[in-house]
Amino acid sequence: MANINSVMKVLIIKPSSLGDVIHALRVVSQIKHAYPSARIDWVIKNGLQGILDASGMVDRSLIFNRGRG
Repeated sequence: MANINSVMKVLIIKPSSLGDVIHALRVVSQIKHAYPSARIDWVIKNGLQGILDASGMVDRSLIFNRGRG
């Protein structure tokens, strides 16, 4: 059986609301503490990805452009 740390992938879908994004970073911190090798991707609104980049905890920001086809 594979070690969970080697296969854990997390996708957070919280595209907007600055305050909620900041509060959700606490969850990311706890995931990284429990599973240091976990890969964490986050769906986020264009313009807010800098917060995730600055945190250093999110592996990839997937930009969501609300209202665009």
